Amino acid sequence: MSLQFVQNRVPIRIFGKDAQKMLDAILSAKIEQINDKPVYWALLSPQGKIQAQGLAIFFDNAFYLDVHISIKDAFLKRLKLYKMRSDVEITDLSDTHKIGFSKNKPNLKISFKDPREENLGYQSIAPIKETSNWQNDNDYSSIHIKAGIAELGEDFEPNEYFPHDIGMDLLNGVDFKKGCYIGQEIVSRTQHKGKIRRRPVIVSNINGQKGDPLEIDKKQIGVLGQVINNQAIGFVRLDKISNLTDINVNDKPVQLALPDWANYHL
Repeated sequence: MSLQFVQNRVPIRIFGKDAQKMLDAILSAKIEQINDKPVYWALLSPQGKIQAQGLAIFFDNAFYLDVHISIKDAFLKRLKLYKMRSDVEITDLSDTHKIGFSKNKPNLKISFKDPREENLGYQSIAPIKETSNWQNDNDYSSIHIKAGIAELGEDFEPNEYFPHDIGMDLLNGVDFKKGCYIGQEIVSRTQHKGKIRRRPVIVSNINGQKGDPLEIDKKQIGVLGQVINNQAIGFVRLDKISNLTDINVNDKPVQLALPDWANYHL
């Protein structure tokens, strides 16, 4: 399988002797200077909701992060705010580099296995001049849906969900042992209470679109992310599900399934 463009996601390079310290202090995951160790992370609001989300890789003494293009400017603005007087150089690579996806590891300098789920394959970052043979397709989004991995910008918007709502706590996207980071108090409280009501599920047989409600007896129990091939990630209130056969979208029945990595039940 050849490389495909990952649509709507752009890379950012963060370099400098204080880069690791700054990122570790603001992002939800543990950020370390270890080559070939990709990390799933989120930047949260003080209230604990996701404002940015993506993967990070350390390569050639710099960190490379990817974010959805719709929140790129806001993310860069926040990074520069937190940088203050730190020795950190932040570079927007959206005009010079592209992000790619492939099932098998390609022969590129920056290429790594997606740590979230086995079927997500490899992600790569390369200069535009090296991407002439990459393909445009929606396999990346379709595979994400089938894996139950939600992405900001495609499935939900900033400040809509907490990390637990999209399963980041089960996908190593949150480090519960490291020190404080933005939104840490809310996330830790949710973890220690152990009562997590909203979770992602895989919804099939959909006749609808992103944002449509999942309902039981006309009462909303969740909402859909992007719909591809009649399938989507749904963000549902588990405590509101009484009967799996009664769930519908636009008055038509749908089927719900759990991601392979889920430790919760319907």
